[in-house]
Amino acid sequence: MNKNIFICLLFLLILLMGRSVCANNYDTTYRKPVWLSMKYSYGFILPHHKSMERFTRNHVSLYEISVCLNSEFSEIGSGFHLKSGASYLFSSLSETRILGDVHAFVPWLEQAYYKNSFSLSLRLGLGLGWVTNPFDLENNFQNTAIGSHLNAAILINSGLNYKPDDRWVWSTGLSFIHFSNGSTKQPNYGINLPMVYSGVSFNIVKKRGNRRMGNNDSIVNHFFIGFQVVGGKKQIFPVNGPDYFTMLAAPYAGYRFSSGFSTMMAFDVSYSDSDIDYLKWKGVFISSKNEVIKTGLSVGFCQSYGPLGLSFRFGYYLHQLEDSDGPFYDILSLSYKLVRGLEARILLKTHFARADFVGAGLSYTFDI
Repeated sequence: MNKNIFICLLFLLILLMGRSVCANNYDTTYRKPVWLSMKYSYGFILPHHKSMERFTRNHVSLYEISVCLNSEFSEIGSGFHLKSGASYLFSSLSETRILGDVHAFVPWLEQAYYKNSFSLSLRLGLGLGWVTNPFDLENNFQNTAIGSHLNAAILINSGLNYKPDDRWVWSTGLSFIHFSNGSTKQPNYGINLPMVYSGVSFNIVKKRGNRRMGNNDSIVNHFFIGFQVVGGKKQIFPVNGPDYFTMLAAPYAGYRFSSGFSTMMAFDVSYSDSDIDYLKWKGVFISSKNEVIKTGLSVGFCQSYGPLGLSFRFGYYLHQLEDSDGPFYDILSLSYKLVRGLEARILLKTHFARADFVGAGLSYTFDI
């Protein structure tokens, strides 16, 4: 099994174990409310590459079942709530059956602002997806979107929610779902689904007692600095070509508005062996590997709940010799706190709808 995939699976197992660790910050008399949600989404496959146009002739349906594990946060008085949970997604993707079906398991974090019975929410999730019919040179050469069964799955949605009572929540909104193997195996144009959704949530376990304020709740309204480094492997065309080492290192700084939400800015330094061969293919020869190092500046935000964190950054390249992917990039990462300040991290870097690489590494944060 691919090393990157093994690391991702191990990381998700640690995350599932983390909920019991996080529970130590709460009174034993307190019981978190648990919600079960069902959503139906309808949209299309984004034709972000010419070879993807054949898959956009039909619309796509997607079904989602999710469990909200934590549905309260310390800032109840301000109207902000932070939720965490996990979703199972299923879609048949297209009637052509070239792409097959996709199944996904996605842990997520959601920030919501409540006003009486209504709320506006933003949900970000990063997990794993399984495509049943990926590219195969002999049996399915028409699938130019996905080259492997196992893929990263990104879930982003924003919606309007109505809560008439303590048992039910009705919701509708927009979502964007991305499946990609992070260029660990070609072809990998990825599958991008812009969709509209509607759904309903039901409270299956009622809240009991009040949450005790933990140490993390007092760490608010201050600056922090840190450093992260991740590494992985990627492929470029042709299919079944060599694996190339790829890495990203980034010093960063930010401001923590609460124990669950912070903004940040990072100076990103990335390198890939694949850029050297790609430049040779274009007739550009370099004298040193340092010439293909890319630098960029990115800004974004991070949401966290207990040991689990999810961050998104949007960036602009300050320097890049190999510029075929354009000047902009974005980074989504899932983290798990190992000890104070130190986090394990899975990172997916993309250029809008095209994946660059997926990697695993560490980050360390200092509070100022």
